[in-house]
Amino acid sequence: MESKSEKILDVINPATQKLLAKVPVSTREEIDEAVKVARETFPMWRNTTPVARARYLFRLKELMEEHFEEVSRIQTMEHGKTIDESRGETRRG
Repeated sequence: MESKSEKILDVINPATQKLLAKVPVSTREEIDEAVKVARETFPMWRNTTPVARARYLFRLKELMEEHFEEVSRIQTMEHGKTIDESRGETRRG
């Protein structure tokens, strides 16, 4: 869902003070809509079998493993952590 917000937040690398990204700050209406959609779709998830849920979670695990270094680097840039700290947090999920 693309935000229509005019309010923008700068994402800054705390180690270099370099601008990493500009992201919109969601409006109250956008947040309300996201909550509404989550509530509407929860019954479908609740009725999903444990085996099907496990498949989704294993797929998520595969994606995290595929993008492990990328996620760790992003975490380092956004939070100013060492790469080893970020790798540990990424590994723990």
